[in-house]
Amino acid sequence: MSTQHTPGPWKLDGAANTNDLDIIAPTGRITMLDCEISEVSEDVLTANAHLIAAAPDLLAALQNCVNVLSLALPLFDDESTDDKDSREEVGSVLDAARDALAKATGGEA
Repeated sequence: MSTQHTPGPWKLDGAANTNDLDIIAPTGRITMLDCEISEVSEDVLTANAHLIAAAPDLLAALQNCVNVLSLALPLFDDESTDDKDSREEVGSVLDAARDALAKATGGEA
């Protein structure tokens, strides 16, 4: 999977209450689409901005998780017990992670 986004890390600059909350990347300021969300609190806007700024790190972490789970999948048991996950359950989590990566990268799962 190759990423085509602006490389991270990204950080926030500004304040949500001024509608001047930007994301800064190592290559410079990232220009986001200008949109207006009505009836959303400052706390929600700030939380959204933090999530967006964390996107490159989240993507890298999820890619690493998929790689490790893919290698570990054969080690899981076929049946689930109270204290361990089954291969089917782990495979389901792995499929969901691959779907999320495809959505994030514009690719296929």
